[in-house]
Amino acid sequence: CDFKVAYVIPSSSSVASSSSVASSSSVACKCIAWVNGTGDYNQHCYSTGLEEMNGKCYTMNRDRGNPPVYINNKASDTWWWTEVSCTNWTGCSGNGGNSSSSSNSEGKTSDNPHNDGSINNNDHRHDYSANEWYSATFSNGGNFVIQNHTGSDDTFTYIDCNGTQKTKTIKAGQNGDCYGNWWNCVDTVSGGCTLKFKFSSGGQFDLRVW
Repeated sequence: CDFKVAYVIPSSSSVASSSSVASSSSVACKCIAWVNGTGDYNQHCYSTGLEEMNGKCYTMNRDRGNPPVYINNKASDTWWWTEVSCTNWTGCSGNGGNSSSSSNSEGKTSDNPHNDGSINNNDHRHDYSANEWYSATFSNGGNFVIQNHTGSDDTFTYIDCNGTQKTKTIKAGQNGDCYGNWWNCVDTVSGGCTLKFKFSSGGQFDLRVW
């Protein structure tokens, strides 16, 4: 088998039984991006981050007990992963965390976005949460491009420097439309402009201006 190391961060929730988790929440949970080493894999559903997801969502197979240190990151391996609904899974712990009915169910809005710093022609590879708004300022003008490292296409929604909301499909891998097809050309921007944006599924993306 092809294994990757996941350094699990211990927490009290990681030892909860499947019955206690199931009874603690009856509301739909918000699926998030899987990140190696965060732990509590059976407390969340994942919409991106694993290999071979094919647009589906997964949680760790509860038969595996406590999340292990060594875990296969291929969603198709049913020993480790179980397919779940992307919209109706209720296995997250309580009404907090990634529960879609918590008081912050919509996360950060375009009126109150996360600060993503400045974007220039240097490496700006970050992990972005699904449907959370971010804002970033362009240090220089040029072609605004994005590289998708998630393994799946995603929808990028942004409010440009003129206040117009637009969308673009950000292709994964070498399926983009510019710079050797590793990148997705999004727009032409001016230096000093602040952009607001979000990704529909989230995950790891690299944003630059060339």
